Amino acid sequence: MEMMDTIFLCFAILMPLIAYFVGRMVRHRTHMIYPFVEPLSWFLVILTVSPFVAALIAKYDVTPLGIWPYALLGAFWVGYILGYSMNKVDVVRIAVHKLADNVEDESYMVLYTNKDGQRCWQPQTFIGACRTVLFDVHNTIRMDGPIQRKRTLIVHEPFLPKIEVDVIDMAHVEIHTADEFTQQGVPREENPLMVKKGPFWFKLETREYIPSPIDLLPTGTYYSTAKGLDIALKQNAKFAMQVAESEAQIEQRSLELALDVLNALMLDSPSRAFMEEIGAELRNKDMAFQRDVQEHVNMEVQNNV
Repeated sequence: MEMMDTIFLCFAILMPLIAYFVGRMVRHRTHMIYPFVEPLSWFLVILTVSPFVAALIAKYDVTPLGIWPYALLGAFWVGYILGYSMNKVDVVRIAVHKLADNVEDESYMVLYTNKDGQRCWQPQTFIGACRTVLFDVHNTIRMDGPIQRKRTLIVHEPFLPKIEVDVIDMAHVEIHTADEFTQQGVPREENPLMVKKGPFWFKLETREYIPSPIDLLPTGTYYSTAKGLDIALKQNAKFAMQVAESEAQIEQRSLELALDVLNALMLDSPSRAFMEEIGAELRNKDMAFQRDVQEHVNMEVQNNV
């Protein structure tokens, strides 16, 4: 029995290491974020649990083996989950701005390169994983680049930890499906987004993303451009406030001039000379004020240019 314990102990030590590399290979093949949303993990579940099920059906007594079978099973899945989670996938977060709807749609994609060198995206569904793993069906993606910058998005929610992610701002998105060509009467054999694998036909979904121009700028260029833009926006805002103040002063002055005219008209019998004097004074004051405002506006325009 001591020999059996030694053998089981060796297996228990090697099992997590073996399972670790198995988990890494499975994630590299499936391109899935979570395990058990693809067929390979479930195949391993069946493979590792079936001996226990068979022993239960056959009423085989595993008591003499002690806890070793269960220890090996636990060691395998600990190593598998660890290896699966540590093999990173290329997760890209996309921010699509829908200006017409005043909406910013943020989502994520898992990107990879297939054996033909094409850039593809992996649907995070069980069916999508089966199509990729079992039938070698890939959905291509085109993203103009190279991407130089990402925007950091920080979200604070009550009762939840702070979420901080880096997103790529997209100026335009196009999604094409096989149904578009089917509705146009294109036969299945001529549909560019239909692929045949064995006796089965599969529909593809291609995506094209055009990044925002600021994401294509190198870091130094971005900061210098952003700083200049920030200064220009601040100057423009200051100039807009000054113009608004000038317009308010013009309206106030016009009201004062109107009140002066009314006061003159309310006199008992204003002489013609008095009225002409009032009119000349009003015109001179208004022309002087308009000239001061115009000079101020011209000076601000030259400073901004």
